[in-house]
Amino acid sequence: MRAGGCRVLAAVMVLQALIGTGVVRAGDDDLVFIHHSCGRNWLNNSLNTALLAKAYIDERNDIYYGTAMDADTGRPGSLGGTPGDKTDMHHWILWFNDYLEHVKVHGCADGTNRIIMFKSCYPNSNIGSDGTEPGDPFSSTKTLANYKAVYRKYNAPGGTYTNGGYVYRPLEDVFAAHPDILFIPVTAPPRHYAPSDATTDAEGHRARVFNNWLKGEWLDSYNSNHPGYHNVAVFDWFDVLAYGDGATSHPNRLRAEYGGESGDSHPNSTANATSTWFFATVATNFLDAAWEAFTNQDVDADGMPDWWERDHFGSTSNSDGTVDHDGDRQCDRDEYLAGTDPTNADSVFVVTGLVVAADESCRLSWKSAQERKYVVERATDLTGAGFSCLASNIAATPPVNVYTDPAPPAGGCVYRLRTSP
Repeated sequence: MRAGGCRVLAAVMVLQALIGTGVVRAGDDDLVFIHHSCGRNWLNNSLNTALLAKAYIDERNDIYYGTAMDADTGRPGSLGGTPGDKTDMHHWILWFNDYLEHVKVHGCADGTNRIIMFKSCYPNSNIGSDGTEPGDPFSSTKTLANYKAVYRKYNAPGGTYTNGGYVYRPLEDVFAAHPDILFIPVTAPPRHYAPSDATTDAEGHRARVFNNWLKGEWLDSYNSNHPGYHNVAVFDWFDVLAYGDGATSHPNRLRAEYGGESGDSHPNSTANATSTWFFATVATNFLDAAWEAFTNQDVDADGMPDWWERDHFGSTSNSDGTVDHDGDRQCDRDEYLAGTDPTNADSVFVVTGLVVAADESCRLSWKSAQERKYVVERATDLTGAGFSCLASNIAATPPVNVYTDPAPPAGGCVYRLRTSP
């Protein structure tokens, strides 16, 4: 088209991958916390308020002392009539094999507990010995080998255990079988040191060794074995609250400012407030990072997050990204990137207008979508080579965005529109 001396030859729409878009889902996503007294104190101090302030948490539910729960269909009631009474390390393999389906909906008025936090109490930081591999995940004896066995089968990935005539999977395999749940193991808090030590140097050191293994070697292995999954995040509460492993006094004990010299291993109010800051409120907090990674996980590696596929297609198996479900000539993966509805042909990322005004400015308009940002580029080479950026980080103003180029080159130009990270 021509207006005055300006000739605009074409407008080209190109999609670019969105990285870390921060898309947030809300409304039916709940959180359940399995805990005892330390967790209750933390919740009452500040954690509950911080959790309910999250747009992605609809309800915050509890499993605590006295919580009764039936075992899942076909599974034994291995934790008795009140499973809430039992949160030691060797109980977790029973919780997640025998009760998980009930945990997922416990306390929910609607929706499900998409986040499951669970924590053992401070006696579990008294790890008496290294133990002997492969360890026994059902043993109440506190050893490194037994603790590790809860999370993985030693030298036998994919292996199972047998207990009471039932088959049990280690937690890494349970977690991998439920990529729609974000599991957050919270490490047990450290013990106090005064007026008399509640633990020994060796026991406290082993607690740190286990926690480092869990958030390091074990989690790295889990993520490596399950690329695209981001449904496990370990919060090392012990590390937040304890003196360092190399401290000259009271290594791996509860810090003085957190109640270490009180004779009580329950973290105090200062400890709980600090823990909430790290976990849920500081700008780079643990929970927001874990949720963003989780909501953007792509287990089948087709370029579309699992939550988006489930929302639009009912499951992650109904599209591989190359399908065009609504016949609008944009494949499902491109619809995700553009923020459009892959089941509605009227919802499509297209240029809707290219108008050259009397002053030779050029107005470009396009259909826009919530939570997207755009880049407008221009090239004078009419083959489309050598694009330069005219404007970036353009916020969406649905249903239509407009950008005006005040001075297009007189010899003609090509415009390109794309989404931006």
